[in-house]
Amino acid sequence: MSQIREIDLKPIHPPHFIIIGVQKGGTNSLYHYLCKHPQIVAATQKEIHFFTLNYEQGLNWYQSQFPPEADGKQILTGEGSPYYLFHPLVPQRLYESFPNTRLIVLLRNPVDRAISHYYWEV
Repeated sequence: MSQIREIDLKPIHPPHFIIIGVQKGGTNSLYHYLCKHPQIVAATQKEIHFFTLNYEQGLNWYQSQFPPEADGKQILTGEGSPYYLFHPLVPQRLYESFPNTRLIVLLRNPVDRAISHYYWEV
Protein backbone atom coordinates (compact mmCIF):
# COMPACT_ATOMS: atom_id res chain seq x y z
CA MET A 1 0.00 0.00 0.00
CA SER A 2 1.44 3.37 -0.95
CA GLN A 3 1.68 6.00 1.70
CA ILE A 4 0.63 9.59 0.98
CA ARG A 5 3.35 11.95 2.10
CA GLU A 6 2.41 15.34 3.51
CA ILE A 7 4.03 18.28 1.79
CA ASP A 8 6.93 19.62 3.82
CA LEU A 9 6.21 23.33 3.96
CA LYS A 10 8.67 25.83 5.29
CA PRO A 11 6.89 28.37 7.47
CA ILE A 12 6.74 31.35 5.12
CA HIS A 13 4.24 34.15 5.02
CA PRO A 14 1.68 34.29 2.21
CA PRO A 15 1.60 34.27 -0.71
CA HIS A 16 2.94 30.76 -1.05
CA PHE A 17 2.39 30.75 -4.80
CA ILE A 18 1.68 33.22 -7.58
CA ILE A 19 0.27 32.22 -10.94
CA ILE A 20 1.43 34.34 -13.85
CA GLY A 21 0.71 33.89 -17.52
CA VAL A 22 -1.20 35.42 -20.37
CA GLN A 23 -4.79 36.50 -20.80
CA LYS A 24 -6.90 33.54 -21.91
CA GLY A 25 -4.01 31.25 -21.00
CA GLY A 26 -5.65 29.18 -18.25
CA THR A 27 -4.69 31.10 -15.10
CA ASN A 28 -8.30 31.38 -13.90
CA SER A 29 -8.94 27.67 -14.41
CA LEU A 30 -5.75 26.63 -12.63
CA TYR A 31 -6.44 28.95 -9.69
CA HIS A 32 -9.98 27.61 -9.41
CA TYR A 33 -8.77 23.99 -9.44
CA LEU A 34 -6.01 24.66 -6.89
CA CYS A 35 -8.42 26.35 -4.49
CA LYS A 36 -10.56 23.20 -4.40
CA HIS A 37 -7.74 21.39 -2.59
CA PRO A 38 -8.39 21.20 1.19
CA GLN A 39 -4.96 22.66 2.05
CA ILE A 40 -5.33 25.68 -0.25
CA VAL A 41 -7.38 28.73 0.69
CA ALA A 42 -8.22 31.44 -1.82
CA ALA A 43 -7.12 35.03 -1.42
CA THR A 44 -9.74 37.77 -1.24
CA GLN A 45 -9.55 37.91 -5.04
CA LYS A 46 -7.59 36.00 -7.66
CA GLU A 47 -6.04 39.04 -9.35
CA ILE A 48 -4.69 41.29 -6.62
CA HIS A 49 -2.29 43.11 -8.98
CA PHE A 50 -0.10 44.13 -6.06
CA PHE A 51 3.26 44.13 -7.83
CA THR A 52 1.85 46.19 -10.72
CA LEU A 53 -1.18 48.38 -10.01
CA ASN A 54 -1.33 48.34 -6.19
CA TYR A 55 2.32 48.39 -5.14
CA GLU A 56 1.92 51.80 -3.47
CA GLN A 57 -0.61 50.21 -1.05
CA GLY A 58 2.31 48.56 0.77
CA LEU A 59 3.12 45.08 2.03
CA ASN A 60 0.66 45.22 4.95
CA TRP A 61 -2.19 45.83 2.52
CA TYR A 62 -0.99 42.98 0.30
CA GLN A 63 -0.70 40.54 3.20
CA SER A 64 -4.22 41.48 4.30
CA GLN A 65 -5.49 40.04 1.01
CA PHE A 66 -4.67 36.52 2.20
CA PRO A 67 -6.49 34.49 4.86
CA PRO A 68 -4.78 34.66 8.28
CA GLU A 69 -5.01 30.88 8.78
CA ALA A 70 -2.43 30.43 5.98
CA ASP A 71 0.30 32.33 7.82
CA GLY A 72 3.10 29.82 8.41
CA LYS A 73 0.81 26.82 8.79
CA GLN A 74 0.08 23.76 6.65
CA ILE A 75 -2.35 25.81 4.59
CA LEU A 76 -1.33 27.41 1.30
CA THR A 77 -2.67 30.51 -0.34
CA GLY A 78 -1.75 32.55 -3.34
CA GLU A 79 -2.96 34.65 -6.19
CA GLY A 80 -2.87 34.83 -9.94
CA SER A 81 -2.28 38.05 -11.85
CA PRO A 82 -1.43 37.42 -15.51
CA TYR A 83 -0.04 40.93 -16.03
CA TYR A 84 2.88 40.06 -13.75
CA LEU A 85 4.45 38.31 -16.75
CA PHE A 86 4.82 41.57 -18.69
CA HIS A 87 5.39 44.35 -16.15
CA PRO A 88 9.13 45.20 -16.02
CA LEU A 89 9.26 45.87 -12.24
CA VAL A 90 7.51 42.72 -11.06
CA PRO A 91 10.55 40.37 -10.87
CA GLN A 92 12.55 42.73 -8.66
CA ARG A 93 9.58 43.70 -6.46
CA LEU A 94 8.54 40.09 -6.00
CA TYR A 95 12.02 38.83 -5.19
CA GLU A 96 12.72 41.64 -2.71
CA SER A 97 9.40 41.10 -0.92
CA PHE A 98 8.86 37.33 -1.11
CA PRO A 99 11.95 35.46 -2.34
CA ASN A 100 10.55 32.05 -1.30
CA THR A 101 7.21 32.36 -3.08
CA ARG A 102 6.73 29.76 -5.80
CA LEU A 103 5.89 30.99 -9.29
CA ILE A 104 3.60 29.03 -11.57
CA VAL A 105 3.86 30.24 -15.16
CA LEU A 106 1.21 29.30 -17.69
CA LEU A 107 1.78 29.75 -21.40
CA ARG A 108 -0.52 28.71 -24.21
CA ASN A 109 -0.19 28.03 -27.90
CA PRO A 110 -0.39 31.58 -29.34
CA VAL A 111 -2.90 30.65 -32.06
CA ASP A 112 -5.26 28.89 -29.63
CA ARG A 113 -4.92 31.79 -27.20
CA ALA A 114 -5.69 34.38 -29.88
CA ILE A 115 -8.77 32.46 -31.04
CA SER A 116 -9.99 32.13 -27.46
CA HIS A 117 -9.43 35.84 -26.88
CA TYR A 118 -11.30 36.70 -30.08
CA TYR A 119 -14.35 34.67 -29.06
CA TRP A 120 -14.21 36.15 -25.57
CA GLU A 121 -14.22 39.69 -27.00
CA VAL A 122 -16.92 38.98 -29.60
